[in-house]
Amino acid sequence: RIQSLARKKGRREEGCFIAEGNKLVEDTLSAFECDLLLATPSWIVSHAHESLPKIQEVDEQEMSKVSQLVTPPDVLAVYRIPEYHLNIDTLKKELVLALDTVQDPGNLGTIVRLADWFGIRHIVCSPDTADLYNPKVVQATMGALARVNVYYTSLPDFLSQVDSSVVYGTFLDGEDIYHTSLTKSGVIVMGNEGNGISAKLEPYIGKRLYIPNYPVGQPTSESLNVAEVVSTKSAAGGRGEFGTMEQSKVRPQRIDDIQITEESRIDLGNGELNRVLGGGLVRGSLVLIGGEPGIGKSTLIRHILPKLTLEP
Repeated sequence: RIQSLARKKGRREEGCFIAEGNKLVEDTLSAFECDLLLATPSWIVSHAHESLPKIQEVDEQEMSKVSQLVTPPDVLAVYRIPEYHLNIDTLKKELVLALDTVQDPGNLGTIVRLADWFGIRHIVCSPDTADLYNPKVVQATMGALARVNVYYTSLPDFLSQVDSSVVYGTFLDGEDIYHTSLTKSGVIVMGNEGNGISAKLEPYIGKRLYIPNYPVGQPTSESLNVAEVVSTKSAAGGRGEFGTMEQSKVRPQRIDDIQITEESRIDLGNGELNRVLGGGLVRGSLVLIGGEPGIGKSTLIRHILPKLTLEP
């Protein structure tokens, strides 16, 4: 039965999905109705003080038979798939993501995780977007699916009920995202990995945005991953404005010339991230991107670089 949950048909028939690994299960156990918990003896002992649903003890070999991971985890949970009802009136008061045919499971999982990080609690998906409860998606959310509601519905029907002036999308002919104001509530539409936003959705989008490369005129990657675009737009949405970016040239410096003092250090922990992103950095700043537990290094880099407002 558990192995069938790796397939969409199996999940639909059983009404369940799986979550694997210590962190993922611990983050989601209180958020979903648990149908079954498989755990190794060591995991059971380390959680003996907790009130847990019915547990079936398994050894490593038994776990490897049902796990979707390369290395069998210590714990696997089978959850009931929740039913979320889309309430237009509620969504109109918040910043919402709308995903148009985002098909890569890893991208969807990362987008859910980014939405959680930036305080976005609702994502509306087209019916042909990847299944949220695909094991690869669940794993990529790193527990964020416990805090973000994801709906599947017709995007034209959904967007037709929203004021187009607060619906944003990314296009090559759009306004520079770094010189554009964004309302606190509204809908950010994200398109397919290869084809972008569908033509059928364009009439509903009142604000066309463009994310320029940096520095201007320098050859760069052809495009951004859809999850990276989401991170850029979600961060701006959380602050209520995109702010501005000075398109200055950055002169490289030898590492030997850089002096680090206590005053020049910037803590990029959860509590300080918004302060740093909202405040801007100056010439001479050295930003060290380490292993941030809540957000990926590429996302941090994506937001910090445009904030390097350098004076001549």
